[in-house]
Amino acid sequence: MKTERKSKTKPHSNWLDEAQSLYAAARLSEAASILDDAIGQRGRIPEDAFILRGRLHLRSRASEAVAFLTQAMPRLETDLGRARASVLLGAAQARVGDYKSAKASFARAAQQTLGKSAQTELLRSELAYQTAATSWMQRKLDEAESALKPVLERPGSGLYVEALILRGSIYSARERYEAQAGVLLEALRAETSGDQPNVYRWAHVAAQIAYLSRELSNQSLRNTAIEQLERIPWTDDLADVQFNMLKAVGWRRALDGDYFNAFRYLKRAAACAPTTAWQVMASCDRAYLAASLGEPRWAEQEVGEAAELAERVEWRAIAGEERIALLLLAELYAPLDGALAMSYVARFQETGDRYTATLSFNADRRVEAMVSYSLGYVHQYLGALSDAERSFREAFEFYDTTGFDWRAARAAIGLWHATKDARWLAVAENKLRSYPQSWLATQIRAIENRPASNAAGKLTERAQRAADALTPAQREVYELLLSGRPTRDIAAQLGRSEFTVRNHIKVVFKKLKVNSRAALLSNTFRG
Repeated sequence: MKTERKSKTKPHSNWLDEAQSLYAAARLSEAASILDDAIGQRGRIPEDAFILRGRLHLRSRASEAVAFLTQAMPRLETDLGRARASVLLGAAQARVGDYKSAKASFARAAQQTLGKSAQTELLRSELAYQTAATSWMQRKLDEAESALKPVLERPGSGLYVEALILRGSIYSARERYEAQAGVLLEALRAETSGDQPNVYRWAHVAAQIAYLSRELSNQSLRNTAIEQLERIPWTDDLADVQFNMLKAVGWRRALDGDYFNAFRYLKRAAACAPTTAWQVMASCDRAYLAASLGEPRWAEQEVGEAAELAERVEWRAIAGEERIALLLLAELYAPLDGALAMSYVARFQETGDRYTATLSFNADRRVEAMVSYSLGYVHQYLGALSDAERSFREAFEFYDTTGFDWRAARAAIGLWHATKDARWLAVAENKLRSYPQSWLATQIRAIENRPASNAAGKLTERAQRAADALTPAQREVYELLLSGRPTRDIAAQLGRSEFTVRNHIKVVFKKLKVNSRAALLSNTFRG
């Protein structure tokens, strides 16, 4: 019925063109449906249709790509068609970890790379790219760089942007994240310089930039991520990419002290979470930020929802980065129930230590550092301070060497809690120079019981007039806000309910014409 409906609206000869257009627009499910209808007729099908369907399988699940391409091979009529399919088959075999079979598939394809036709040149480029990608998955980085070189020397080729992305992944494997950022910005410029960018590739480049903008203080990355997020024509097939990009931009906003927009982006992420596991991550994110800002009731509600959702997930069946949600649950429960927190750490460790080969976290020390920090946090609340110190040190050493300054600062704050050595606070302060309005900087100011940056200076004239208009009770809350205290601490110090304090905060914000604590600090003091 579906094929008959399509034949009424357009000639049958146009179905391949339509599928290719949908593929470029990242409407992958629709493209797959058209191809499946045509291929299922068992008639004479253009080889390009089999190749495109193989690519679609490769985008979603490598094991399905292996099965499809193996079955499709006898229906391909030319040596070149079989060679193109062999390249894709090798790529799929590599992604499921069968590197021996991948090598054999690439060798079969290499036999057809002689000659100088345009199609042979494309085949040679794709073979070089997929060989490089396979070497990267095996962490044979020198081999990957060597294989990728001829593709990077052809900026006009269709694989140039993907080659740049892979080069960035090689930099990431070498823990050269600033270099990766530069290559990704170049890839974005190359992808969006034409009239019709490939939306799938565009979104993936932008999402990686957003991830790095969360980890590095680079303002160019931050601004690019925010801009690209709103420009990309998102589709349902990009829900997981959009989710991760919204998360990354939301946390970067939080690091800037813009908590209003941070929660807004995290809420948008939750709305497009593609699976229950990702929904757990979204609830954990909001709970973590709420807890960091001194909103325990809100945090408790979100973490309860996350824990309920987590029970519906078969975590051992998940090979993706969403497993990190278990570590966030461990951190969130650490102050409430240490035994439960440790159980979440154990569940994470039971899921294994190998991530899907194509993910950025493959064989990546970032995961080890996240585990170390979470363990340190849980040990801290269990009173095992020597274990906490050891775990926090492991996390700090990684973040310190890679330039992930705010994460290093967070680990340093943990080391202060474990050792009470004030030098760790000085280290954390230094790491947070690029994030003076972040919740972490606020934590340090609260620990040291000192005013916010420049708080000892003079109020701006506008802030002085607004402060004079506050009632005595509101003025008390205002002055404690300037010291970086969370809501619960202000309520405890003044002997009032958190509800009352929150109402005073709303009035203060309204009279000073701000919508966040960060803006309050920025607008209150000179410099």
